[in-house]
Amino acid sequence: LEELLLIEDKEQSKYVFELSIIRKVLFTTESLGDGEWLIKMLDSAIRVNRSKDDSHLQFGLNMAKDKSRFLAEAAIFYIERLSEVNIYYDASVSHKMQMSKKIFPNKKGSAMLSNSDMRRFEKHRSGLFNKVSSLEGLVRRISVM
Repeated sequence: LEELLLIEDKEQSKYVFELSIIRKVLFTTESLGDGEWLIKMLDSAIRVNRSKDDSHLQFGLNMAKDKSRFLAEAAIFYIERLSEVNIYYDASVSHKMQMSKKIFPNKKGSAMLSNSDMRRFEKHRSGLFNKVSSLEGLVRRISVM
């Protein structure tokens, strides 16, 4: 996912993150890994923003600030996407609903969900959110930006 976050065209990036396969990957805790890449993105944005403004380094500093802003926006975009995960990102639920629609084409999607589907989703989403929120210094880094 880190590589996908580095797509510079915002419209293209939004399109890619709307693809069902990417949404399903986003829903896995493995997509975050150890979270080090997310912390590094935020750290590089913070470092550049704290740089002194020397006139002979202005051009390089402006380029670094642009890159820094891009990395910060990419990290925030990732956190926003995580915040939006819903039950349809869950591959097993999604597959079950697709199969049910073929069998019962007139039923609404929510009518096909069982309580166990909801509990499984909520447990998995909580695990994902806990993994992200347990990244050391995440909230501090976001607030510094």
